[in-house]
Amino acid sequence: PGHPKCLEYLVNVCMDLVNNFDIDGIHYDYIRFTANDQGYNPTSIARYNARYSLTGRPSPSDEQFKQWRRDQVSAFVRQMYARVQMVKPNVKQSGSFVTWNPSPTASTRAAFMATRPYYDVYSDWDSWMEEGIVDMAVPMTYYNWASLPSDYTRWMNFEKDRKFNRHMIIGPGTYLNSLSNAVLELDMTRDTSPAGNYAHGFSGYSYRSPYKRTDGTYGTWAEFAPQLIANVTPTWDGIPTMPWKTNPTAGHIAGTVTQAPDGAWADHATVSISGPVNRSMYVDGTGFYAFTDVPPGTYTITASKAGSFPSWTAAKLRPSATCT
Repeated sequence: PGHPKCLEYLVNVCMDLVNNFDIDGIHYDYIRFTANDQGYNPTSIARYNARYSLTGRPSPSDEQFKQWRRDQVSAFVRQMYARVQMVKPNVKQSGSFVTWNPSPTASTRAAFMATRPYYDVYSDWDSWMEEGIVDMAVPMTYYNWASLPSDYTRWMNFEKDRKFNRHMIIGPGTYLNSLSNAVLELDMTRDTSPAGNYAHGFSGYSYRSPYKRTDGTYGTWAEFAPQLIANVTPTWDGIPTMPWKTNPTAGHIAGTVTQAPDGAWADHATVSISGPVNRSMYVDGTGFYAFTDVPPGTYTITASKAGSFPSWTAAKLRPSATCT
């Protein structure tokens, strides 16, 4: 993450699937860094130093550099969401996101910022939900109820409360639990949070190893299924619709800023929109920007970059937003 050609390559791979196959959605698993001392690709460091007028090698504990690395992961998620909307808005974008200890102490942005997804591996999926650049989150809420019931409960309540205008699917790690506790954790996903909020469903892990026996081996699906049906899913329930996709009332504005006259990606350019709402952002390393869920209307788009004359292309997405 942080190398524009890497971003371009990953987007192209994923969009090949979207463009050329009749798929219902695209789902991300390892959408993060793997440790807090990573992200030192020379190109990314050069971009970081150029952005902030710095030199040398930033410390992994530097808060500004941490945010830079978060931004690089978010840039991929944002660009993919916008590009999917351009060509096949029915295709859903989702991801299995890490939770881990420490669990959030409240259903707030500040509480998420004190958890490892945010500060340790730079996977800011809470902000992706708020921005609306994923259609569905499936946080991997993998906790043994016998030893970590509070962590499971806190993450589950956080997820129910912080779904914003997207779908939240609770993902219990049933493979860590006894049969009775696996069923209990799945059943708890149906409860409201203390704030009165529901999840949209559950996704237990895993079909191959649905629970753990007392001897440490894994139970089978044949053993697990009757308990699941009797205690959790006695009747059929259909997949909930996503009204922002089936009957949208907001649109998206996206495009690419390049430098004139050579057409190079205008890295570090700022793009602003003004109209029914006003927003601004930095483009990503490929010059791409996207504003999600904006009210329909007429917008003025401005791109600027110190020392350069930018040009840009803008994509108008449904519902129609006239860009002038």
